[in-house]
Amino acid sequence: MVQRFYQSSGSLTSAIRSAAETLNQTLMERNMRTTGKGQYLVGRLMLGVLRGSQFVTAQSGPTTSST
Repeated sequence: MVQRFYQSSGSLTSAIRSAAETLNQTLMERNMRTTGKGQYLVGRLMLGVLRGSQFVTAQSGPTTSST
């Protein structure tokens, strides 16, 4: 995912999306290989990127935060 993020051209949000898509594809392929065995992985993802003084986050799945 790190390589995919840094190799992405375009905006920061596009690079984050690309990294998340890579993880999703990996999980999906793994889950397809274990179909019928009851060995599924479920992902909850929170990504954060610090660029200069700006911090950008992305969230996917039922994640929670405590403040």
